[in-house]
Amino acid sequence: MKRFFALALALACLLALSGCAPSPTAVTVGGRKVDASEYAFYLHYNCDAHEDASVPYSDAETAAAREKALKQIVTGEIVRLKCEKYGLTLSKAATKKLKSDKAALIDSLGGKAAYVDYLRESCLTDRAYDKFQQGAVYYQMLYDYIAKKTDYTDEALRQYFADSFLTLKYIRFPTVDESGAPLSDSALAAVRTEAEGVLARAQSGEDFDTLVQTYGGAANGSTGMIVSKLEAIGIDYLENAFLLDPNTVDGLYECSDGLYILERLPLDATYYEENQDYIRQSALDLAFSQKLDEWKKDAKVSVSDVVDDITLNNVHDYVK
Repeated sequence: MKRFFALALALACLLALSGCAPSPTAVTVGGRKVDASEYAFYLHYNCDAHEDASVPYSDAETAAAREKALKQIVTGEIVRLKCEKYGLTLSKAATKKLKSDKAALIDSLGGKAAYVDYLRESCLTDRAYDKFQQGAVYYQMLYDYIAKKTDYTDEALRQYFADSFLTLKYIRFPTVDESGAPLSDSALAAVRTEAEGVLARAQSGEDFDTLVQTYGGAANGSTGMIVSKLEAIGIDYLENAFLLDPNTVDGLYECSDGLYILERLPLDATYYEENQDYIRQSALDLAFSQKLDEWKKDAKVSVSDVVDDITLNNVHDYVK
């Protein structure tokens, strides 16, 4: 009897790991196909779990998750396409490490049955797990390949520093409470009135450091923040700061967490001398990011009808 149950468990694990039926194509990127099962994982990955699991996800929540999922899928497939183009393949050492890491995970979970449970809870298949683990290695290989072909002379790196870094001080007037909830209309109006008054004082020549100490907190430091364009991506007030000329105060910039008054300051030349390795790394990171954006813009992407059927409420039905 024990042998029968052991065999049944082994067969169940094998079926779960190998998949039960072909999964239809959900997204195609430049000829590479992503099936509905993998798409379901991305959708699941990009949802915020409800405290009450019985509450269904709204259409808006599904739409937001779909947007993020598609971006991530396109990025991952573009990386694989470019690795194929440049002849970048997994080495024996990398393949061995991936297998070793997977075996360690299965062992840490308590065996293959527990691993199958882990996959199910994560909305994953075994083949998708392997693909995602490989994806990180392919990403690094492609990054290293592009980095080797991106050389910066001292003159070019200095120009990059001048164009892509800034020194900034800011004053933030919160428009959300401590829990992150928006302020009431009356409280928000009061904050805006105060912020407009401080902006007028700053632009009329009042010492900005004094205003920072009074209204802005200690986040600025004594000499301001050194920020790169790469660090500013997706952070509204930092992206806006790059639109200012040095020695300029401007505002109010409306961001998700507050109203900002910014002062852009001249760069300190000594920062370049003391941080060349970091600046060079930043330049390489930005170059790779821009290259990825260029590839994604040129990629042919198609989405099949099955995507419309997959929602945050039924993702597990598509994991095969």
